[in-house]
Amino acid sequence: AALSSDAAHPAARVLLGRIAAARGRAAEARSHFNAAREAAPDAPEPLRERIRLELGQGDTASATALAQELEDLARRQTQAAATADRLASRYDAGHEAGSDSGSDPGEAREGSPLGPPDPAGALLVRAARLRDEAAYAWADVGRACAERHEESKAADAFAKAEAGAP
Repeated sequence: AALSSDAAHPAARVLLGRIAAARGRAAEARSHFNAAREAAPDAPEPLRERIRLELGQGDTASATALAQELEDLARRQTQAAATADRLASRYDAGHEAGSDSGSDPGEAREGSPLGPPDPAGALLVRAARLRDEAAYAWADVGRACAERHEESKAADAFAKAEAGAP
């Protein structure tokens, strides 16, 4: 039903990809996961599912490249969150300084009784989730490489997992 109204519905595509993967149809699963990534490029689920698919197919090289993409996405989101947080701090400092101009400092700002929505906080939470997902992906890649006796690749992947781990 979701695909009939939106052919690129990311959650539906991920689910269809999981179903295809479970049925052994890797190419179809890959196609669904890629469509989900195109529709929601900042969502970690399509990348994580592709990593699982590639590891299940024994393709540690592709899984490593995808884990790196997920880590890069997490890095970009972390930088965006830090920038938004700095801007929010400047806004708050300016707002506090402007309260001497006759406005009531106890008066709630527009948006909610507690003030405006906190996009910086939401971005920080999202960035933390992406870092966690990247760490888990690297751990999965490390385990797969270790099982294949690719010790050097496993050590690299585990080091990246540890560096990004919560």
